Amino acid sequence: MSQDPTALPPAQMILATINAIMAPEQVFELRVIGAGGRDGSTASGWFNNREKVVEKALFQDVRFAEGVYVTLNQCHPGCLARTNNEIKSFQKNSTADRDIIRRHWLPIDIDPVRPSKISSTQEEIDRARNKAREIRQWLAEEMLWPNGLAGFSSNGIHLLYRIDTPNDAYSKDLIKKCIECLSEKFSDEIVKVDTTVWNAARIWKLWGTVSRKGASTEDRPHRRSAMFAWEDGEYPQFEDVEVISINQLDKLILRIPTQRKWNDPTVKWR
Repeated sequence: MSQDPTALPPAQMILATINAIMAPEQVFELRVIGAGGRDGSTASGWFNNREKVVEKALFQDVRFAEGVYVTLNQCHPGCLARTNNEIKSFQKNSTADRDIIRRHWLPIDIDPVRPSKISSTQEEIDRARNKAREIRQWLAEEMLWPNGLAGFSSNGIHLLYRIDTPNDAYSKDLIKKCIECLSEKFSDEIVKVDTTVWNAARIWKLWGTVSRKGASTEDRPHRRSAMFAWEDGEYPQFEDVEVISINQLDKLILRIPTQRKWNDPTVKWR
């Protein structure tokens, strides 16, 4: 998180984000909440053409969509046949957990505590940023995790750590427990680690687009999300991000004491 996250124009930021998050040839869903500025409407489509998804995401962003998102993990290639690099309004279908064939990311969503459906103040964002730095430093120094991705979500901070697991029950439980452990260690009364982002078909803010929660006010304006550059000032490609092993994920769970039943040594969850 060493560089101004708004340094790139929106189209370039969106493309840099797709190149960092998606594996080559990966099929993924683009989902737009409040498409065309219409409350409650959802538009979505499945893509593997990166130039097309940038075009469609920007079109919806300038039409004042509430939020533009992508699925993080690898969709079954057959999902592309639902829309084939196009977006459809009032889309009834969306990516289900069963449509994911591979998990690529452990997501960590760090949000300041505030009423729902409103933007954050700058002070709240700064608190989330400080918490994200604390988490990244601890994972690097204590867990020896390699660099992942980091981004500004418009209202908080996102961290993504690269994994490579099948979409099965074991992986689901492992990711869920890792996120719960991080929340137990780092959440407090002013900043929370979201424990609901563990599902395989999770959608994630497409960095480079604006989040429009509630009204845009002087102290709580709508802001543009962005990916942070790495320490060398470059934006990484998917292949540049080192994979965290299953053993490293296991060690995280064993490192953080918790009162939850699944961490009871007499209970075999593996």
